[in-house]
Amino acid sequence: MLALLCGGQGTPSDTVFDLVADQPAAEPVFIAATALLGADPREFVRARSADELSVDRSS
Repeated sequence: MLALLCGGQGTPSDTVFDLVADQPAAEPVFIAATALLGADPREFVRARSADELSVDRSS
């Protein structure tokens, strides 16, 4: 499976990672992103409103 996420392409959503969130092949990517961002991206998007996800820092 290949997942491409393109920030700035439409309205940010808390479901952006739903397709790959539980895929074993994606886990290393989420681990690396968590280390860099200081938060798991899957939880980050679920804990914020669409407005919060739209700010430059988040998107």
